[in-house]
Order: sequence, then C-alpha cells, then structure tokens
Amino acid sequence: MDENLTVTGPRFDGENPDEWRANTSHRITLSNNIVAEGLSVATHAEGEHSKGSLIHDNVTEIAVIKNLYANNMARNPVFKAGARGVMMNNVIYNPGRIGMQFSTVYDEWSEELASSGDGLPEEALISVVGNSLHWGPLNSFFGNPIPLFVALDEFAGVPSLEDWHALSVYFEDNRRFDHFGALNSLIPLLTNEQGRSVSQYVTESKPIWHDSLDVISSRDLPSYIVGNAGARPWESDPVDNRILLDWLNLSGALVNFETDVGGFPEFEPTKRGDLWDSDKDGLPDEWERLKGLDVTLADSLERGLRGDGYTNLEVYLHELSSLRVGDEASLVIEIAEDDFVLRWENMPSGGWIESSTNLKEWDTLLAGPSISGLRRITGLNGMTVFYRWVAGN
Repeated sequence: MDENLTVTGPRFDGENPDEWRANTSHRITLSNNIVAEGLSVATHAEGEHSKGSLIHDNVTEIAVIKNLYANNMARNPVFKAGARGVMMNNVIYNPGRIGMQFSTVYDEWSEELASSGDGLPEEALISVVGNSLHWGPLNSFFGNPIPLFVALDEFAGVPSLEDWHALSVYFEDNRRFDHFGALNSLIPLLTNEQGRSVSQYVTESKPIWHDSLDVISSRDLPSYIVGNAGARPWESDPVDNRILLDWLNLSGALVNFETDVGGFPEFEPTKRGDLWDSDKDGLPDEWERLKGLDVTLADSLERGLRGDGYTNLEVYLHELSSLRVGDEASLVIEIAEDDFVLRWENMPSGGWIESSTNLKEWDTLLAGPSISGLRRITGLNGMTVFYRWVAGN
C-alpha cells in the first residue's frame, strides 16, 4: 500500500463548483490512525510514491485528527483545491519531502476552468490546530529543512486567475521539533515548496471548525498519541510498536518493500468458541446479554438498541473500536513541575496496570483494588515509561 488513507470521490460531477462539491465526499473523519511507511520505490507507475493521506478536490467537512504520520515522503496529509476541513492534533514524524500540505494541480482543472460557468473552484478552507512536527533522520536545517505546512498553488501566476484566492488557512498551537528532538521555533510554520513565505493565505480566525472537536494541547499530544494511535492501542502489534519507537527514538526511514522492515508479522491462528455467537448474526452472546438482546435471534441489523438510527451491529462495532466504553478505565496524566500524577477514572474492580520501557516486555505495576485513586510515579533519569490497563479479575 503506497497511500494509506484517502478521502476522494468524483471531483467534477456536475456543471459548476457548487455541484462538484455537493456530489463528492463530505463529513468524513480520519482519527487515531498510524499512517506510516507508504512504499517509496515499489510498484507505482510514477516511481517514488510514498504518501500518507490524500484529501481530494472539493471534498468538504473533513476531520483529520489525532493521527501519527511517520516515515512518508509526502501527503502528511494533503488537502487539494477547494477541499475544506480540519487538521487537528496530529503528529508528523520524519517526512521525506513535505509534511502537511495544500496543493492545486492546474492540469487536473484546466478542462473544468475552460468549461465551467464561473470558471473557478471554491476557496479551500483549512484549520491547523494543535499539531506537532518532529524532524527525523531525513530532516535537518542543512539537508532538508521541512516546515510544518507547505502550500503548492499551481494556479498562482496564471493571469486569468489573478483575482482568485486559493486558500484560507488558520494556525494555532502547532509545535516544531528538530532532528535532535528539541523544540525549535526556527523551523518554519508555512512556506511554499521553495521555502518562501506565503503568508497571504493565513487568516486570523478559523475558516472552518466544529465546537464538538475535543482539542488537546500540543504539549500533551505525544502522550496521547502513544496511548491511543493505531487499530488496537491497548494491545499494539509489533509493527505499530516499531513505528512508535522509531518516532520516540528519532530513527526510521523510507520503506520500499515490507521486507525492508522485517516483513509482515506472523501470528498464531485464533478460533472463537462454538458458543461465541449462537445466532450467527455477528454479535457475541456475551455482548447481546449485556444489552438485553436475545442470543437466539439474529437481530444485528435491527435499529432499536439506542434509538439513534444505528443498527445493533454498528453499535457493537463502534464500542469495539473505542477505548472508553462503559466502565473501562480512563487514564488521566497530570504534569507537575518535577514529576507527574497518573489518575485512573471509571476503574472496574478487576484488572491491573502494567508498565514497559520498550512496548515489548510488560511488568505488572498495580493490581486489584489498589489501582483505584491517585498514584504518584516519578520518572528516573529521563526514562520514558509506558502504562496500560489490562482487563481481568
């Protein structure tokens, strides 16, 4: 896979920009993903093609939030002409050529510019809030000084488009770290591909936003990403752990083939018990009993469980992908001057806390009733320690 997450659709379905926007993708969220190691020189017809996420022309109300982008050449992510959305609380690590990006491609619009009634795409609107750029081995001030955000506007300089404004972008609380891991304000926030200022695109207020967005301070973002990014962050697989450690250890590189990083991991095959799902509707018996459903009735497509229009199967899948379902543990980290406090909320009676320094070997830290309430743990010699809650009795 050389492009991990893409939001696209028919870009020019209709007679004018309003119809193009109405007839393509909208209201999509990409969150809590690890978007990493897009294959660089592999099988793509264009040759090098290590990419992250493509938010295509005219798509609207897109939220790219709380993801880790690591070891991709470009598109970390990219919004194209007329796209509108939010880039919030993402970590971008070790980008090969470009981090976050806005891009217009004139050749892709030339026919529409000639035939459309008003001839122009609508302005792109992007709010960039609470993100963190971390340079890695591919970056340095002397070799590859990548800014947080690059604007590539191929419409700029076209005489017929001189009055058109391609982009309004807003920046707030975005931190930049150099290849030594140090916070460095000399790393630019926004440039074009030649490294020149394009401040004409910057607006002083958010051009697009939703009040329901839960913004994390960029200062607290790394701890959140470590604990929440990936398909199963409570039980990370070896690949996710390796990519996280690349970022934390300032290592990693572009990848051409899976074998460059050890290939696909091998897992022992698993099998569900015969009574896992008695009615074979995709919902486990234990979950159906918990929700008051009949384990002998195939009712996964019924919609009455929550009264919000979702099917029972969709409710189950939503809960399956959530770290904060029902009475599961909620870990809060409070930073103090010389140490930090870990506070567990909604802690069930069973389970235990484990700690690790490498995301591979885990040691039981606290078990049973003693894990509730406050615990103060001081880091030693700057060592990074990871904590996780494990369900059990």
